[in-house]
Amino acid sequence: MIKPIASRRTTDGHIVRLWPDGALTWALGSYIKGSPQPRSPEQVKRALKAGWLVMGEVELYSDSEVPALIAAARWAADRDGLPGTLRARLHRAPSLRPHWVTLQSDRDGRPVLQVWRLPRLRWPGLAVWREKGRYEVMREVGSSGTYVASGCAFSNLEALSSHLAEVSVSHGA
Repeated sequence: MIKPIASRRTTDGHIVRLWPDGALTWALGSYIKGSPQPRSPEQVKRALKAGWLVMGEVELYSDSEVPALIAAARWAADRDGLPGTLRARLHRAPSLRPHWVTLQSDRDGRPVLQVWRLPRLRWPGLAVWREKGRYEVMREVGSSGTYVASGCAFSNLEALSSHLAEVSVSHGA
C-alpha cells in the first residue's frame, strides 16, 4: 500500500498530503486543483520539487488559497525551485489592464483625451489621464467627478505602473 510522504494542515485545519509521485491531495484522497499528476520519471521529479515547496508553505494559507500556492510552486520548481521565488510569484501584484474612456476626440475620431479610473480598493479616488502620449495621475475631489492634478506625470505606461505599485493601498503604501 502506498502511503503519503508528507502531511500538513492549512490554517483552516484541512489536511494536505504529498504522495511519492508528487501528487497533492486533501485528507480523503481527492486531488487538489492544479495538483500535478505525473507519468514519467522526469515529471515525478518536478512534481516532488513543487510538492515540497507547497509543504513548506501550506501551513501559512487557507484551503481556498492552496490551488494558487500549487500553481506558484509548480512555476517556481520549473525555475530555480527556491521558496523565495515561490513567494514572489504568489504575492506579485496583478498586472494592470487599463480601461480607457474617451472624453475628447479629434475630427477623425482618434482619441485626444482619455481617462482610466483606477480600481477603488487599491487606489481610492485616483484616475489616470492620457493626453498626447503623457500619463498623469489625477485625484478626485470628493465624489463630484472633478479631478485635480496630483503632480505625478509619466511618459510611458511602464513607469506609471511601477509608480502605482508603490502607492497601492493594498500593499501597505
